[in-house]
Amino acid sequence: ELVKNSNYLSLIEKGKNYFDSKFIANTKFYDLKDYPAYMDQCDMYICGEKRQTGLAAIYTTLMLGKKLFLDGNNYDFIKSLGCKIFQIRDIGKMPLLEFLQPLEVKEKERNFDIICNHLNTNKILLEWETFFNENI
Repeated sequence: ELVKNSNYLSLIEKGKNYFDSKFIANTKFYDLKDYPAYMDQCDMYICGEKRQTGLAAIYTTLMLGKKLFLDGNNYDFIKSLGCKIFQIRDIGKMPLLEFLQPLEVKEKERNFDIICNHLNTNKILLEWETFFNENI
């Protein structure tokens, strides 16, 4: 069950103030096959989680060319890959139009390429093979 604490209620209020009727706080769980279609309906993804979590949502969002606001380990890790993303703490400092501005096409393409390379099956298998050869 979703806990609707003060942070949750504040996010809902701020979202409605920024986006009016376009704001949707979705707490529904999706089947894996339905998730990309849902994420493609969104303009941006905001995740304030400090731990590294939600990587499937982050990868999907980046591959779909969406604007991403992250925090903590997620921010550090995705930024280290070279993706164009934004820090959550900067949202309040950004002019509204900058906040709402989508990524440029070149930035979307670069994020897509970075994530596709990062998730490349052959590359991942080679990394695991190297790990096992060095550690077993």
